[in-house]
Amino acid sequence: GNYEYHYYSRYNPNYFLQCSNGLAYCQACWPLSLEFSEGCNQCLYNRKDECVTTEKWHPATTFECPDKCPHRGPHFSGNIADPNNAHQYVACFHGATVGCIACPKGLLYNEKWNACLYKGIHKTEPIH
Repeated sequence: GNYEYHYYSRYNPNYFLQCSNGLAYCQACWPLSLEFSEGCNQCLYNRKDECVTTEKWHPATTFECPDKCPHRGPHFSGNIADPNNAHQYVACFHGATVGCIACPKGLLYNEKWNACLYKGIHKTEPIH
């Protein structure tokens, strides 16, 4: 699951820990002005706000994730665009592939901005 981020006994609401295979990885809310709510398991304008959805949260099922991180070298930590699926990105830590993280529905990952964006280029939904 995902957990609130405590760093040297100081709470930072803009980050959360994402656990995978027994290891914890620090993730930032996007945009960074959002705060992580452990109860909702999502980033909100204020962590005390009501959850965005009333549906019970279920972790994503396992999906295919390319092992792209070793190509960036042993010191690379960050995110890489998945060349096979623009709706997700590959998370790397010290040159190892941690896993893939899905963008919220309707958004595409932009590696330059390190963010899931509308049509992969807009921070806000374009007006039609």
